[in-house]
Amino acid sequence: NTSAFRIPVHSYFIYQPDERLTWVGGVAVHSGFEQPVFPVFGVIYNPTPKLTLNLIPDRPAVTYQLNERLALFCAGGISKREFEVTKDGLKGVRLSYSQAFAGGGIKMDINNAISASVSSGYMFKNYLQYGDSLGKVNIKNGQYCEFKIEAKL
Repeated sequence: NTSAFRIPVHSYFIYQPDERLTWVGGVAVHSGFEQPVFPVFGVIYNPTPKLTLNLIPDRPAVTYQLNERLALFCAGGISKREFEVTKDGLKGVRLSYSQAFAGGGIKMDINNAISASVSSGYMFKNYLQYGDSLGKVNIKNGQYCEFKIEAKL
């Protein structure tokens, strides 16, 4: 069903008064969500060439560059996703999934276009909730591990 296919759109205005400070403001649009439009604000600050404070949603982080290829980071965030599912024979029922996390790890730039990272941390405030229900199902808090490969196109 095409209504179950949801593509979030984020539009930002970026202002960089100098090379150490970047302001970001904009709007996020998630069609079909209970709250489809919400503002996005943040800042990226580099107090030193090795330290970066990236305070932009969805995944704010503090990064310390060990050398040209290796960096340590700590990150956290809150995310909420919605899906259309079939429940009790009814199609198109909204299911919300929410989570919060905090952790840290190491990132390595393999070359100019590819990087890999490994991190671990703790997930909390996880729950599932149907749109037509007053209750929610809490998911047990716990540790997570993540291995990620990123490619810049």
